[in-house]
Amino acid sequence: MTSPDQVNLLWEAAKVFLTLLLIIPFIYLATRFYAHKGLRSVDGRRRLSVAEVYSLGPRQKLVLLEVGERLLLLGVTDGAINVLHEMDQGDLPALPVEETPGFATKLRQALSQLKDSREAKDD
Repeated sequence: MTSPDQVNLLWEAAKVFLTLLLIIPFIYLATRFYAHKGLRSVDGRRRLSVAEVYSLGPRQKLVLLEVGERLLLLGVTDGAINVLHEMDQGDLPALPVEETPGFATKLRQALSQLKDSREAKDD
């Protein structure tokens, strides 16, 4: 037979379990909401954005961060984040426009190389 103390203990454990079942989804939804909200100004636009990331090694990167009209070049390691250079967006030189071949062009080139190599084997 179960004693009243055991019944109380089971009831308390059940209440804790039910409370956790209600709280955990709330915490999940709250973190998702704030993760999507991000760091925004009053008018809803982002103040910070990562323009580029360049990996220097397994744990070292250069990060180009846009802060309003300013650009910050950051050195990021496991132990520190250092501002290496600060400039206005107008000071950044324009990138040359490179035409990258599309998939169809690359496929045609690969097929022609394959055809040429097969013809060379047949000769």
